[in-house]
Amino acid sequence: MTGTEHLLTRRSCSYIILVAVISLLTTLPGAEAIATDEGWALLDFKNAISDSRSTLRTWKSEDSYPCEWSGISCDKNSHVTSINLRNAGLSGTIALELHRLRKLRILILSENNFSGPIPPQLSEIGSLWKLKLDHNNLTGSIPGELSHLSNLRIFDLSYNALSGPINDTIFRTCRRLRFVSFAQNRLSGSLPGNLRKCTKLTGFDFSSNLLNGNITIDITKLNDLTYINLQSNSLSGPFPQALSKLTALNYINMGNNHLSGTLPEELGKLDYLKQLSVNNNLFSGEVPADIVSLPSLQHLDLSCNSFTGRLHLNGSGCASLRGLNLAENMFEGDMPLGLSNCSQLVFLNLAKNEFNGSLLPDIGRLALLKFFDANGNQFVGEIPANITGLVSISALVLGNNKIQGRIPREIGNLRALEILDLSGMKIEGAIPSELCNCTALQKLDLSSNKMNGSIPAELSNLSDLREIDLENNSFTGTIPSALGNLTGLAIFNVSYNHLSGTIPRDRSLAQFGSSSFIGNSGLCGEPLSITCSEARSPPTQPTSSPAAGNPTTSPSPNTVTAARRRPFLTGTAISAIAITGALVVGALIIAFLSVRVWRKQKKRAELVSVKENIDDFSSQASAGKLVLFNGVSSSLYNECIKEGAGALVDKKRIVGAGSIGTVYEANTSDGTTIAVKKLRTLERMRDAEEFEVDMRSLENVRHPNLVMVQGYYLSTTLKLILSEFVPNGTLSDRLHDLNPAVISLTWLQRYTIGLGIARGLVRLHCNHSVPIMHFNLTSANVLLDERLEAKISDYGLRKFLPIQNKYISSRIFHETLGYVAPELACGSLRVSEKCDVYSFGVVLLEIVTGRKPCEEIDGATVLVGDYVRYKLEQGNVWECVDPRLKDYDGFEVVNVIKLALICTSQEPSTRPTMAEAARTLEESHGSRSVPQDQQECPDSNSWSVQF
Repeated sequence: MTGTEHLLTRRSCSYIILVAVISLLTTLPGAEAIATDEGWALLDFKNAISDSRSTLRTWKSEDSYPCEWSGISCDKNSHVTSINLRNAGLSGTIALELHRLRKLRILILSENNFSGPIPPQLSEIGSLWKLKLDHNNLTGSIPGELSHLSNLRIFDLSYNALSGPINDTIFRTCRRLRFVSFAQNRLSGSLPGNLRKCTKLTGFDFSSNLLNGNITIDITKLNDLTYINLQSNSLSGPFPQALSKLTALNYINMGNNHLSGTLPEELGKLDYLKQLSVNNNLFSGEVPADIVSLPSLQHLDLSCNSFTGRLHLNGSGCASLRGLNLAENMFEGDMPLGLSNCSQLVFLNLAKNEFNGSLLPDIGRLALLKFFDANGNQFVGEIPANITGLVSISALVLGNNKIQGRIPREIGNLRALEILDLSGMKIEGAIPSELCNCTALQKLDLSSNKMNGSIPAELSNLSDLREIDLENNSFTGTIPSALGNLTGLAIFNVSYNHLSGTIPRDRSLAQFGSSSFIGNSGLCGEPLSITCSEARSPPTQPTSSPAAGNPTTSPSPNTVTAARRRPFLTGTAISAIAITGALVVGALIIAFLSVRVWRKQKKRAELVSVKENIDDFSSQASAGKLVLFNGVSSSLYNECIKEGAGALVDKKRIVGAGSIGTVYEANTSDGTTIAVKKLRTLERMRDAEEFEVDMRSLENVRHPNLVMVQGYYLSTTLKLILSEFVPNGTLSDRLHDLNPAVISLTWLQRYTIGLGIARGLVRLHCNHSVPIMHFNLTSANVLLDERLEAKISDYGLRKFLPIQNKYISSRIFHETLGYVAPELACGSLRVSEKCDVYSFGVVLLEIVTGRKPCEEIDGATVLVGDYVRYKLEQGNVWECVDPRLKDYDGFEVVNVIKLALICTSQEPSTRPTMAEAARTLEESHGSRSVPQDQQECPDSNSWSVQF
């Protein structure tokens, strides 16, 4: 081999070796881990946020090739095209570095805890066609620069805390946009006019914001539009008639606004419409028949308006209808005959209208019907026997009508029935034994009727029964002790009947106080203050003649009132009765005084007459009544007998004062300490009967986070509420007392207090047939016990609050305005438990920030909610936190702030229920040991009250 050949051979071998080495290197693991700009952009994004669940653990700097990372997808050229980090436990601000991903098409950061503003640099990702940042805590306005995303198809910013008007330029180049949602924010101003340029749009959702003005968008060219949701805003004016030209529409929701006028007849042309909701507006007039009979219509909600006239329903036009809500209008006339042909109907609410006539005789044809509420109308006649056809019914509410007759025995065939409310009518006869076949029954309300007979012991076989209300009837006999076997029984009321015998205290029956049994002269034993030796026999019930058909019941108060108007006695008869009556009254007075002296010597009495002995009332001291609830020490009774009610109200022992009264500390002879609230009633001192009804409703309210009411005292000049004494002052004192000697609450203590307040409110809202709403929740009404846990006071006293218009300017009420929900402060008649939710949110903000609900800053009055939102918009969330807090979980703090801001939403419908708020607090507490509250709150709509 020549030298030249040898050299060529060596070069060839070197080349081959070099190629082999390169080939080998490219096949080794990690060989493709070549640093890319996109990989570093994602790592910069990761480093700028908090990853509590380590979702991004595969995102590593030593492997900056991102196509294998969790949540990342790439195209064939290894460019990042999709980021899907939905519900990944991420928090912090959205990093600007994402704009370097020039090929990104999908960005999904939904259901995390991102805060701060939306970076306008996202508009530089021109390839983006799906942007979902929903269910976070983003603040500030929507950047107008996002209009540059001309390829965007899906645009979802819902469920955040965005504010300001919707910039009209956002929709300047939206020709490809298919769906947009800005729902559940705080966006204000009018609807964006440029939305008309989104000619490919199939749906938009701007619900639950603060939008106002008329709906004047020209959307007649949006021929593909199928979905419109504008509910829960402040939109006004008429219903947009132009919608009737969009024939593809299948969903329209404009509920909870201020729309007015009538519904246009042209809506009856939308043959594909499946849902129409215009509830809670100001609509009036008659409803066009064609709307109710649309062939595809499945859900129609017209509730809470002022619609009038008769409801016209074509027999064959409701074949698809599943839900019909007409509640709280002024509909009149008979129940629409065509309803019985709506064979798919599941939900039917006719409550609080002016319907009359009989219930449909063939209503039993609605075999799929689960909920039927006809409460508060003028229906007459009897309950039809063919009701047995409602085989799926779970709630049957017919109360407060003029229905009479007996409960049909066929009702026992309704095996799915959970709620039966026949209260406030003229139902007579006995409870049919067949009712005990309704094994799913949870609530039975037959109160205020003309029913008689005995209470069936077989009711104890209905193991799910939670509520039994039989008050104000003519039931006789004894209370079956077997009812104590109903372990879930929460409400039991048999007051004002003709029952007799010893009150059974078996198991669950032992929890009910005297208010559940009063008005039965033959009942005796605990909790009534009547021994069985004292009890009178119940009055004899005369029976009618056979021709009458039904036994005669005792007259109702209305019957007695009517009878008094009839001049059926002569003057001689009246004189004779008057003389006899005088003698009888004299004898009764002597007997009463004798019994009173005898009872005064007995120390076990519960209801007593005492004499006031207060300086302010010394000149007009009068006899009053003291009522002590179960379990209260008898020494309190003894002291009131000895010292008078004035002993409970010592000016030297004032421990607090609020908008409804002054609180005193009182000690009894056995060392028991109680709190006594002397009510400040302004000019609204109500009659004694109403006061007692309110107090009795609190007798069985028990929860670890509620101050227990122990009794009350009343006379013509004084009303006192007695309750347990809570030793460690108020939450307000602990949060706002800047004395260095006062030890600041830790984050865990504050969190536990907030959770306790939530649980206490859940107990008030959810565990009563008539929910108790506070309407005066402040940090000053949250007391702290020896373990620094929360106890809510002053609940159930809303009728004493100075919130009528003539008191709205009072200094006392203005001290609590920082806590008052907008609808309550403005004197709205439509207020609900969501007012308490708002106040709870304010208290939560106090707990986190240490600030008062209203403060003077630079000469202006600033609400704590506005202060926190401003800081969030600036990206300075940590400046909101009380500087006295040293060690706290940042994730928990942000979650609490987010919950508080949602609770203080201006629109009540966007606030959660207290049960939802309590669950949110429990779930966000991580692994810390916080006892779970075992009470359950049924899902339901908001309860509302009127002042």
